[in-house]
Amino acid sequence: MKWAFIDYENVGSLNRVNLGHYTKVIVFVGAKQKVLNFGDDIYNKPIDFTYIKIAEVNKNNLDLHLAYYLSDYNHIAPENVSFDVISNDRAFSPLIKHVNLNIRKCVQVGWGETKNNVKPIQLTKGEKKKTPHLINNIIYMPKTARPKRRDALFNHIKTYMRVKNNVELEVQKYIQEFLEEGVINIDNELIKYNR
Repeated sequence: MKWAFIDYENVGSLNRVNLGHYTKVIVFVGAKQKVLNFGDDIYNKPIDFTYIKIAEVNKNNLDLHLAYYLSDYNHIAPENVSFDVISNDRAFSPLIKHVNLNIRKCVQVGWGETKNNVKPIQLTKGEKKKTPHLINNIIYMPKTARPKRRDALFNHIKTYMRVKNNVELEVQKYIQEFLEEGVINIDNELIKYNR
């Protein structure tokens, strides 16, 4: 069993997290955040979900709250429960190492990081996880502003999706999904939009 502790202030969206992978999800939301974005996923079973809104704006306030609740839940969780701290904030590394020293398995899950016990997030619900957001971004863009050539679309996807690792492969996956979903056709490097 796995429980997720999500630094929503840091990750900004739940669209890259497979909430169904966890038996308990605790989301920490910053004082200035007004919307919680779950993405477009549909879950077939209920999720034990706890929403913790941080009342005040202070440096590292959310991180301190997450550390407090991580400790609190560490005392009440059965021994077979492992913890995932979902954040790109490397400041959690010493805390996670300490939790691991005390029997509980705990890992940090983030995007594009591999150092200091931060592993890239696993998209267990399939490769099409972020594509609906990208498709909406393109569809709702004024037609005159849409990328007209493949290289312009490539650059738009790379920037919008913040692709930094394996750029050619990752962006090509998105373009392939655009083609499979019928959003675009490509003819001689020129993009034709079908929506």
